[in-house]
Parts: sequence; C-alpha cells; structure tokens
Amino acid sequence: MEMIRKGRPGEGKRVRDFADMCFRKEPSDERFETLLPKLYKEPEKTVKDHILLENDGELKGLILPQVMTWKAGDRELLTGHIGTVCVSPDYRERGAMRRLMSAAIEELEKAGCVCIALNGQRQRYEHFGFVPTGSKTQFEFKPANIKGEKAEGYELRALAPENLGEVEELFCKNDPHMYRKRNDFSDILRSWSAKSFVLWYKGKISGYCTVVFQRETAAIAEVRLTDKKHLKPFLKCLFDTGFSKVMMNVTPGTEEYREAGLLCECYNIVPCSNMRILKFAPLVEALLEQKYRRIGLPQGKVKLLIEGYGLLEIDVTEEGVKTRISEEKNRDTDGKLTYEQAVHFLFSPLSPERELLSGKCPLMANWFPVPIYMEENDFI
Repeated sequence: MEMIRKGRPGEGKRVRDFADMCFRKEPSDERFETLLPKLYKEPEKTVKDHILLENDGELKGLILPQVMTWKAGDRELLTGHIGTVCVSPDYRERGAMRRLMSAAIEELEKAGCVCIALNGQRQRYEHFGFVPTGSKTQFEFKPANIKGEKAEGYELRALAPENLGEVEELFCKNDPHMYRKRNDFSDILRSWSAKSFVLWYKGKISGYCTVVFQRETAAIAEVRLTDKKHLKPFLKCLFDTGFSKVMMNVTPGTEEYREAGLLCECYNIVPCSNMRILKFAPLVEALLEQKYRRIGLPQGKVKLLIEGYGLLEIDVTEEGVKTRISEEKNRDTDGKLTYEQAVHFLFSPLSPERELLSGKCPLMANWFPVPIYMEENDFI
C-alpha cells in the first residue's frame, strides 16, 4: 500500500542514502553530504522537511520543499524551494513524481510563499506551472581582459572561520538577498562542491567568492566586493593561481555587475531558474519598489488581466509602489495575459508581449522586467 508522509526523526541517514542511490552517476563519487552540506552534512536537521513516498513500508521516492525568507529592502517575502526530487528506478513511470510534486507545492502554498523555485529540466516541471524565468548573467573573463594589471597588495586566501562575520556583512549588502542562518552560512558557501576564498588588500578584506574548479576554468557562483575597483586585481589573483578562464555570476544592479560588463570578454544571459509564481501582487510590488528606489521610474498606473489570477493593478507614485489583485474582469485593462505570458512579461528579459503592450502603454517598457535573481548557493 502506498503512503505519502513527512520524514521523521531518526530517518536522516535513510533519506540521504536513498537520494545518493537515485542520483549516483558512476564513476563520480560525489554524495549529497558534500554537494549540499547545508542540508545533508547533518541529515537529521532537515529530515522532517522531506516528504517521503513509501510502498508497503519501502522508500520509493522523496522530495524536499523548504521555505526561505527573501529580503528586499525593508520587505520580507516567503519563497518556496524544491529540491532532491527522486524516485527509485524500479518505481518510475507510475506517477510518483507527480504525487510528490503536488504534495510539495500544496505545502508551500499553505506556508504563504509568493513563488517556488527549482532547478532541473524544463519539460519535467512545466506542467506543474514552473516557467524558466528571471535572469542570470554569466560573465566570461580571460587573462587578456586584464593585461597589465599588477594586483600589488592583493591576496586570495581560503575562507577562515574568523572571517565569516565580515563575509556575511558583504553578502547582505546586496538587495534583494536570501536570509541565511549564521550557523549555516559556511555550509551554504560550500554548496555544489564550491570552495570559498577571501580577497585581502593591504591587510583588510575587500571581497569574497565561491569557486567550483572545472579543469582550467574557475566557475564563480557568488561574489561580493567592497568596491568595484577590486574586480581587476581579483581576476588577476585568480589567473595567477593557474586558471585560464573565469566564468562569473554577478548580482544585477550592483557596481560589480556594471564593471564586469565593461571588462568581460563576453557574457550570456540565461534564466535564473524554473519558477512557479503563486502571488503576483506582493512579488511585483517588492521587486518593482527596489528598481524604483535604485534607478527611478516614471509614475503611473497599469492594469494587467492574468488568466486564472485576476486583475493585477500596479500604481507607481512619489511614495513608492502599490499593487493588488482584484477579481474584476472588466474591459478597462492595459493587456490580457496567460499565466506563462505574465511570468515572462513581468520577470524575464525575453517577452514578445512586452514589445506589443509597450506600444499601448509606454510605462511597461520602463517598468519591466523586474529582476528576479537568486544566488545559486541558495538553491536546494
């Protein structure tokens, strides 16, 4: 008999071993304990968050939904995250993943999350309402991009426990950012087999980064600098360690982002992740407010009818941004969008509808997209 239930104390190792079995790819010896130490180094800490699917008492599948707090200025948004989606090889093609996903989504909806994020192949999750959205810019640097840079007085060192306080302060300087418990911060930086380094300049910390070593390429998922002027010497230090290429994700809207765009060899813009939007109004309000405070936006009102959600009303004034969803279905709208069109229109750089609707309402070209960007280390 099949049963879906929450994990129980004492089952942590059972859950971790099952996930390792489902995801293991020979000859790799990577395990969840090292891939996601924030979750599985001490599996008893998170076992009660997992949803388990059993058949006659035998574990056949599991999924991990978690609620996190996303800080955007003085606002806090609850965001859902889904990971470790796995089904035993001998139990696939029976709808087990569908039942697990439905249970996880229901739990996160009840928790009050504004959106749910996950990584994985698009076709596996799009029928659950997940759309590749947001934007992540991957900058590529080569030694020639910093030719002549001396980097005198700079040094890269492995992150030491006594540096964590300053590193955490640097992480929190970007808005928005995910709330991280201090006791978990070091483990979060080591997600996906990354190593953490601190950039020193004249005896002071001037930045930090997480690096995944990919042969001669340094893949940097997270970076913070105290000043954009440190970017060139930071890259010089990386190249001096033997890397021939640096691939770097940088938070949009920051000084480091602008500097990277001026310096890089090339860049790619890709979706941040697969997301299901649960509450359009508070998410748009918080992120559009951030954009308004950072660069300024023309004032006005926009009404968008989103199929299955209602009328999204957005009002930008001198005081800031206000939004609401109403059940009105009148004809007084600036555009009608399906759910997927609305996700792309509001949050993604790629949206055919934005070009069409901007002709009718020029405000839309200035307001949207609002940037959804989450650090890779915060994904599960």
